[in-house]
Amino acid sequence: MKRLDIFKSEGGYRLALGIYNDCPVIDRSPWYETKDQAERAKNEAIAEDERQEKIKQLIEDGDIDGLEALNNK
Repeated sequence: MKRLDIFKSEGGYRLALGIYNDCPVIDRSPWYETKDQAERAKNEAIAEDERQEKIKQLIEDGDIDGLEALNNK
C-alpha cells in the first residue's frame, strides 16, 4: 500500500496518510462514510502536498515575493 491509497474499512473507506511497512497506520488514516468523501480528501491532500512543495522551492530560491503572493491566495 502507498500513501494516499483509499481502502475499505469498517463499513466505509479510509485514506492512507500514514504508512509503516507497506501497511496503513489506522490512527493516521481518516475514515470516511463514502468513497466520494475519501476521494475529495485525497484531492485536498494532493493539493496541500503540491502547495508545500511550492513553498519549499520558493524558500530554496529565496523568492520572498513569490512566498508572499502564494500566502495571499
